[in-house]
Amino acid sequence: MSIIPPAPSSSRGNIVVQPAYFTSNLYVNAIRDDLMTLSHKYIQRYNADSSKPFQLFKDLWQGDGWTWLQFKVFDPRAREAFLDVTLRVFMEGTMQTQSPMKRVVSLFGMYTFFYTQPTSTAPPIHAVSRIPIPIDLLRSLVAMPTFFVTQQLSPLQPYVTYVIQELMKDEVFDILPTSELHPLNPRVLPREYYQAFGTLPSVILAGKRKSGRPSRHEKASKAQDALDKLDKWLVDTSYTPPAHAESTTHQLLSTDPVESRLEYQKDKSELLKNLTVPSPSNEAGQSALEHANQFVLMRVRKLEEDAKKRGLEVGGEGGHLTTLARVEKAAAEINQGGGGILGLSNGAGN
Repeated sequence: MSIIPPAPSSSRGNIVVQPAYFTSNLYVNAIRDDLMTLSHKYIQRYNADSSKPFQLFKDLWQGDGWTWLQFKVFDPRAREAFLDVTLRVFMEGTMQTQSPMKRVVSLFGMYTFFYTQPTSTAPPIHAVSRIPIPIDLLRSLVAMPTFFVTQQLSPLQPYVTYVIQELMKDEVFDILPTSELHPLNPRVLPREYYQAFGTLPSVILAGKRKSGRPSRHEKASKAQDALDKLDKWLVDTSYTPPAHAESTTHQLLSTDPVESRLEYQKDKSELLKNLTVPSPSNEAGQSALEHANQFVLMRVRKLEEDAKKRGLEVGGEGGHLTTLARVEKAAAEINQGGGGILGLSNGAGN
């Protein structure tokens, strides 16, 4: 008897798209963007000619290749996820929070996509016979025709009514509890988020800390991550100076300190004037100013107490006044029209 050693199979397996692809951001975001594009095109065509609304939608559906969407995947498991997610995206577009035109396009899309599922193929491919829908969304769907009564939208009303009646007559919907309970599966879309190969968030990298000293590669990765964050911060907080300037200047350095101080003093004077002007209707402003002074004074006292427990001194200025003594004196001067603690930059409390 001869023993044949194991050998690799000559036949190769078929590549199958996993159902998780259709519930991930890769497909969900793409189909939502495509639906938005379809809505924009329909609005442009409808504004030009509104005599045949559904024929207009049909021409766009065929012209943009939506008819071939049915043949995106044939594997039963993946196809079931594909059909459920696609119909759900169309159904979400009919929500009352969407614009009327997008609701119409989403309704027509759901109706067309559902009724054009291939049912007589050989071999047969999977098709769905029901569309799960929360009861609150079904109610808003049934009431949709009542929103198309204006002169611009009235041509759509009979078509919207007919489509909804056909869906209800064929008992297409599986009614679920209200949307607040998240009855659909998956609970939210997209469910999975995929990232480019070879890139990991800094949070994940930080979680994989090894014992001992970090390697050169880890140090370089952390340094690069910190540099990227710094570059992003500089981009977000910088501005382009006038044409005669030589370089981009950070916004904190773009204003002269003297000018900034004068602007601050001007704004502060205007604020104090509005808060302290004597009038019966301005008692709340004076009360708020006094409350703010007392709150700041209380916080400084707390800092002073904590510092003394540690043998430290808060804000010693080399003279006879510490920070606490000066703040207390400034707060006591609030009734003299200087704003109390707000006047520290002008010499209050000295």
